[in-house]
Amino acid sequence: MTLYSELVRAVQRLSCCRDLDAVMAVLRETARNLTGADGVTVVLRDGDLCHYADENAIAPLWKGHRFPMKNCISGWCMLHRQQVAIPDIYLDPRIPHDAYRPTFVQSLAMTPIRSEDPIGAIGAYW
Repeated sequence: MTLYSELVRAVQRLSCCRDLDAVMAVLRETARNLTGADGVTVVLRDGDLCHYADENAIAPLWKGHRFPMKNCISGWCMLHRQQVAIPDIYLDPRIPHDAYRPTFVQSLAMTPIRSEDPIGAIGAYW
């Protein structure tokens, strides 16, 4: 499937969504298909917390957990309204290394949902 056809399919699927769970399913599946990532997460802003609301990954990550925005890369992404790509998580001081040690994650990319006043973020992990 081409990038264009994958995006068209995602937009069509999103137009049929009637609740947040359906939207998150489209986001996580499309993001993983487009990036070839080993895992994708959908993070929602919950006040000063990041709620890891959904994921599609080769092994469990943090689905259902909440972390202070200032302590995680998804929070950094939302607070700075910037995408971030980190080739080696253990070389980046923004990453809470202890939280990642038990996981398969070695590198990641994170993008905010909305550029102005982000309501969440989508992360891809390798």
